[in-house]
Amino acid sequence: MARANAAYAAGDRAALQAVLDAFAAGAPPDPAVADTDRLLRLIAQVRLRLVVIESELAALHATGAWRLLQEAEAAEARGIDLLDAVAAAVAADIATAEAALRA
Repeated sequence: MARANAAYAAGDRAALQAVLDAFAAGAPPDPAVADTDRLLRLIAQVRLRLVVIESELAALHATGAWRLLQEAEAAEARGIDLLDAVAAAVAADIATAEAALRA
């Protein structure tokens, strides 16, 4: 269990999986030991899943879609509709371009 805790704390998915595989490979003879080992395997699986979820969440936070969501939420908190603001900016750019074409 100490290895699983250390692997989890380090975010070492491969080491955590190795600990989980080692638990899965053994068949303890004593039913009390079997229950304990089963619980330890479940805990290791949950910890491994948490590491995977944390990694997926970090990847999501690095996307443009996440940044856009953050901008939209910040604008909404200031009472601004981000889509209306973008539409107004595009309309202004179009008007400027059309005026430049007429000149």
